[in-house]
Amino acid sequence: MKKVFFFLTIMVIQSPLFAQLNNNDIISLRADTGKWMARCYNCQKATTSNTITAHISNDAKTLPTYAKFTVKKMPNGKIALKTDNGKYLGRCRNCVTGAPSDILTAHVGSPNPSYAQFEPILLANGKYVFKSDNGKYLARCRNCSPGSSVPDIVAIHENNPNAAYAQWTVTIKRTPQFSSIINNVQSNIQIKNLWKKDGKTDYKIHIENSKVDAGGVQPNWLSSRWHIEEVPGTKYIRIRNHWKKDGRNNFYLQTANGILKAGPLKSRQHSSSSQWLLEKVSGTTYRIKNRATSNQYLHIENATLELGPIQPNWRSALWELQGYKSSSR
Repeated sequence: MKKVFFFLTIMVIQSPLFAQLNNNDIISLRADTGKWMARCYNCQKATTSNTITAHISNDAKTLPTYAKFTVKKMPNGKIALKTDNGKYLGRCRNCVTGAPSDILTAHVGSPNPSYAQFEPILLANGKYVFKSDNGKYLARCRNCSPGSSVPDIVAIHENNPNAAYAQWTVTIKRTPQFSSIINNVQSNIQIKNLWKKDGKTDYKIHIENSKVDAGGVQPNWLSSRWHIEEVPGTKYIRIRNHWKKDGRNNFYLQTANGILKAGPLKSRQHSSSSQWLLEKVSGTTYRIKNRATSNQYLHIENATLELGPIQPNWRSALWELQGYKSSSR
């Protein structure tokens, strides 16, 4: 008898965060205690006045400016984070006597030093760890800084990404241009089905997983945010996802041999398979019809998001384009 062996490996999933972020986006980081990372002035007996702690208990909507960090994307795939004092977060070696050797401070004048750059890594539980140039992770450290006015400082001393105190929940606030209408493109659109199929969930179109689908989404999923692009000289649109899923290409809703998919365009100028007609029902509610196919609409009547024929009374084929302003063309 042939013996078959199975091996279970716990894997760290590489982060899509870098691809999702834009320069000048604002992010905030929530620790395992429920409190937020923040700049804290003269809170530790350090060689620099501004150190980083995890002590803010506000809700996400009322965070102070010192708990918000401006993103700078670096060419190496890492990010630098600027604080409200104009300085960047950085690893500070031997800056607090009695604390771990490397703590996090807000003292770096440029995003370019390696000690001011961090690699965001997504874990299977949806949280992130941030790896520093010393190979260790940003982590909450309780009672680690003698004389600190707050119990939890942020150090760069943890080797294990599975430690709860090294994991952070990330919230993102988009730069203003994300929600603007420029050159006949409307952005920050969510496409929600009118039918709560299970009686409770808002089914929104997204590309979070391997295939385009509709279902419940998390507030920070860029995979559920879409740009509506008008096709010049026509009544049709293209529907482009905000998330560059592979880190390089724009992903468009389109058909391939009659099958719905999301991916890069092979022929942007001439392919009707990536063009859609919005048939207005009322207000911001539409049926969404593909140009290349005959009477094929997006719907969720069956198990997944599909493109196919529909019945006039199907609520599963009615979509609310949240944030969309109907064009007058």
